Amino acid sequence: MRKRKRTWRFAAVAVTTACLLTSLAGTTLADAEVKMNVQYGFDGSFKAGTWTLVQVMLENQEGPDFQGHVEIVERDAQYGTPSGHYGSFTKPVVLPKGTTKQVLLEVPASYLYQPVNVKLVDEKGKVEASYSSGIGKPMENQLLIGAVAAKENDLTFLTKSSGPGIGDRVYVRSLDGTNLPERADLLKSLDVLVINHAPKEKWTVEQMAAIKTWVQGGGNLVLSGGAQYPGGAGQFTDLSPVAISGTKEVSDLSGLEQLAGQKPNVETITVTDARLKQGAKALIQSGDMPLIAWQHVGAGKVFYAGYDLSVEPLASWAGNEELWKRVLAERVVSSSIIAQSDRYDQFPYLASTAASFPNLVPSVQVMALAFGVYVLIAAPGLYLFLRRKNRSEWAWGLIPVTSILFAAGIFGFGSLERGTGPITQTLGEIQLKGQDVANVLAVASFVVPNGGEYSVEALEGGRIAPINSQRYINERSPKSQIVQSGDQQSVRFKEVDYFSSREAELTTTLSGLGLVESDLKLDATGRITGTLVNKSKLDLERTYLLLGDSAIEVGDLKAGASKSVDATYQYSAPSAGMGMFQMTRDRLINPTYSQFGLSRDIEEERRRALVDFGLLPYQMGQGELTLIGFSSTAFDLYTVNGDKPRTEMRSLVTQELNLAHSSGQMKWPLGLVRPKMIATDGDVINRNIELILNGGSIDLEYNLKQASGFVPEKAMIDLDESMFSLLEKRYFNWQTQQWDKVSGELLTALTSADLKKYMSPDGMFRVQLQGNSQLASGPFLHFPSMGVEGLVSP
Repeated sequence: MRKRKRTWRFAAVAVTTACLLTSLAGTTLADAEVKMNVQYGFDGSFKAGTWTLVQVMLENQEGPDFQGHVEIVERDAQYGTPSGHYGSFTKPVVLPKGTTKQVLLEVPASYLYQPVNVKLVDEKGKVEASYSSGIGKPMENQLLIGAVAAKENDLTFLTKSSGPGIGDRVYVRSLDGTNLPERADLLKSLDVLVINHAPKEKWTVEQMAAIKTWVQGGGNLVLSGGAQYPGGAGQFTDLSPVAISGTKEVSDLSGLEQLAGQKPNVETITVTDARLKQGAKALIQSGDMPLIAWQHVGAGKVFYAGYDLSVEPLASWAGNEELWKRVLAERVVSSSIIAQSDRYDQFPYLASTAASFPNLVPSVQVMALAFGVYVLIAAPGLYLFLRRKNRSEWAWGLIPVTSILFAAGIFGFGSLERGTGPITQTLGEIQLKGQDVANVLAVASFVVPNGGEYSVEALEGGRIAPINSQRYINERSPKSQIVQSGDQQSVRFKEVDYFSSREAELTTTLSGLGLVESDLKLDATGRITGTLVNKSKLDLERTYLLLGDSAIEVGDLKAGASKSVDATYQYSAPSAGMGMFQMTRDRLINPTYSQFGLSRDIEEERRRALVDFGLLPYQMGQGELTLIGFSSTAFDLYTVNGDKPRTEMRSLVTQELNLAHSSGQMKWPLGLVRPKMIATDGDVINRNIELILNGGSIDLEYNLKQASGFVPEKAMIDLDESMFSLLEKRYFNWQTQQWDKVSGELLTALTSADLKKYMSPDGMFRVQLQGNSQLASGPFLHFPSMGVEGLVSP
């Protein structure tokens, strides 16, 4: 593709302050008739890799009626953000005299990693008010809780529940109907949402739907009971782990005392009379009635507390700190644990791959044929013609004319082949979450032959933001404007060169794609058998099953087709030469080589970019069983100038599958139980094929209760491998709530007595690896894996 090149210019930005937990530092136009106040995220808090709200409060008390738009623009728009996002975000606004209005704009979180200006601009382009911010920084290794309560400080006791598995600090942000997003993806910065009372401002139907979708996609919701239950948590009875029938007084609070380690400061409390739903679990009971319970809902969790969390004196009880630390630490993991692996940083690479249009360049065969015809006409053809006419002097004119005519003919032929309309390519990841829920995160590249200015609009209520695919080679960001109006978002690309491309991120949720169904079963020998049935609308190619640290090949699986699986899991000891990600990556891509090295086949390049983007190492193997494959099935995700363009689409498709288990004595071999990274501290580098600890530490969590009714009796771990020899190893002691330094046999096997200390009641086992600041642990460090044996009740 032809791109306008820019001269690399180095820029130095002096940063004096950066706000994390309050609104980003900024200044407002002092003499403006319209007053403006700006706040980012949830009271200034947001997470990496998400879309974030920018709340702009406008007050027009003295000025005339106003009509125009709110605009957010980079203060220094030279290269855009680390993720490649660039451009200005705008939203129209009408502000009559004497009114106050809140305008909500949505931006990628990485857009706030740079200084930005927020402006109120009238129809003539005059700036009526402005706000300048400093550099924003996402939360790292910290838990963010959204609280719907009667008073802003009702649930501040939750800020004291920080600790291993939760984060260094916990922040509580007050929410109600005025600042709760109406789209689920805008809730992704929240780790937990607590609904203690009815909101001050009534929820909209869209806000309630957003909460439910957010939970289904992996959010953590806490519903509290008591007298205020009907107007608050009672709005989500379909998600609750309990069924409610009125309120009552209870005096048996021994369960609270046992979990918190101290006696409550009250004798009785008012609770909602509750009964567990099927599949839910009680953490604390008063007699046979649950006081605290929880259950899985989709990929998320819903918790129930039977009493009003803000009622005194229980709200001031010192035991709340330990109580909620125990409840949350075992079941909630902060979404900001790995800022180093924010895959938004990989957008430019994915975008540059999407910008490679093989069909816009004639094939080698066509070029060779055209050159051969030209040589025949320009050499012997013209010679014979001029000799017959006996006018050799004409050669001075006929030769260049022939060249021009051939060039014009080739250009015209190419134009007919390409057409005159826009041409697009899309590369992305599709996560199949349910029959009617498929999350899409993609990058699209657009070519409009005549260039100039054109508009791309996201469909299906999706999001769109331009990406600078040339950021890594110092290409200056092009000009663009992102327009938000209601649920519709579009990008206006400006000053586009003839036949050059522009790229954009696309995020949306598709319905009706279906799922791949399976009846796969694991036996005590590590053998996996069963059938996969593709009941989705996607034709899958190069399909694999990720199980533990291995990949089982399935092959192509077209829509409606089925495949039998019969494979035995084989443990592979960690190798310092190649990481799990690299080995699986090569199997998925199946790279080809020529005498000159790695082949540059375009389909192979696409697969490589998709795997690097969609399968970050800390995600691999975390699900019990994950299906992955490629698909070329295309969907309408956008229009160009109001029309659906010709498009190609390549997707990496992922879906978590359930794995059935035998009853009786059961064994999950070493390597099948993979960790989740739940915290990082200090100098930690987590890349696609390596993990390096230079004085930093990582906390890993393993779920040893691999099946319902399973009681672990002993466990295996491979921390004795040589690659871990330079690291200090610790296990989290759930009895003392402290990290214990371990060595010797504990690095390979744990007995039933060991598990009583190091495994939580829910089966969680935590490992901390501490690097040596003087001795780098080196590249290709694997996450250690585990195995477990025990009894599964029928």
